[in-house]
Amino acid sequence: MILCQIELTNYCNFRCNGCLSYIAKRPKGIMPLDILQKSINLCKELNVQEIWLQNWGEPLLYPYMNKVIYMIVKENIKPCFITNGSLLNKSLIKYFYKIGLHKLNISFNASTPINFSFISHLYDMYDYANHIGLDCYFRSVVFSKTEYLDIYSKLKDKKVNWQRGMIHDDSKIRNLDCPAIDKNFIIYWDGTIVPCCQVGDNEIVYGNVLSCNTSTINLKIRELHRYIKSGTMPSICRHCFEVNCNIPIKYKLSE
Repeated sequence: MILCQIELTNYCNFRCNGCLSYIAKRPKGIMPLDILQKSINLCKELNVQEIWLQNWGEPLLYPYMNKVIYMIVKENIKPCFITNGSLLNKSLIKYFYKIGLHKLNISFNASTPINFSFISHLYDMYDYANHIGLDCYFRSVVFSKTEYLDIYSKLKDKKVNWQRGMIHDDSKIRNLDCPAIDKNFIIYWDGTIVPCCQVGDNEIVYGNVLSCNTSTINLKIRELHRYIKSGTMPSICRHCFEVNCNIPIKYKLSE
């Protein structure tokens, strides 16, 4: 399955540790509707099956969320998104589900500013979404066994998509190819296309939806594979050990 993440905005109402939404130096903004339509068109040409409407930022801050879902469903692609849950309510969940939202993930991380009342709110949103038939999971990114056990104790009776935190080690150079770049790509709010959510400041760019086509994207993907295999990869890939790190936690990357 090929997935695309469309970054509707890189603004966020939270400041979680390690999040690139406020660490990255690139400009903040929201995706214009013409760039959104070109992004969806490109996804259709690349046979993308699911579009996830987030990258670094809170998607519910985007003012045209209902239009986005309509536009994606119209092209027979499944719209999904991850949210921190702070702006969710039952009416919104019901409305999004009615117009075609396919999956909803609610972020729940150790570094997120969570208190008891907010946890209760997230539980309510999760329970309601699943009650009306929307496929809803919690999603938690963890970097250590301690974080995993802490989150697990809070979510052990819930559906969770566990995601290993990206591991970067500047003292090592990877020797494995990346399995992710054939399955996923990101479109920033300004239309810039990058291979990975860990690209925060245009370190690796495939092009822009305003001028890119499927041939260009496929060529860039093949080039990146060659760079990684040859050892001449960009720095952000050189020190990434997502594919071969060894964290003693019994969870797997979400598919």
